[in-house]
Amino acid sequence: MWEAARLDKGYQSVAMTVKKKTGEEVYKTISKAAIKEFVGLGIERMSVIKKGNSMIFLMDQTRIVVPQTMRKMLMDREQLPHQGINKMSRSIRVKYFWPGIEADLKRMVEGVSCASCT
Repeated sequence: MWEAARLDKGYQSVAMTVKKKTGEEVYKTISKAAIKEFVGLGIERMSVIKKGNSMIFLMDQTRIVVPQTMRKMLMDREQLPHQGINKMSRSIRVKYFWPGIEADLKRMVEGVSCASCT
């Protein structure tokens, strides 16, 4: 996760903004794509954890904000125990956050063909 976060420039620019928490002027340094993805989704409720030259950020101090390249892998991993769609979705929502999480979970659920999960 740390490496994916480090390589995602939009994610890092938002993480830096969250870390600085200096207000509107900092938003000028964020790419338009990152602004569209994150601003308005509770950026003021986010915090940053720094490790080496990478940062990840948290929503409400408890849920990891997942870089885009890691989202499908995390959903696939959560589906492996075949605990059913409701438990899987709840498990993901408790641990992780990203813009569009509900739509991604819906798409995943619609694509699940496992008899144990549906």
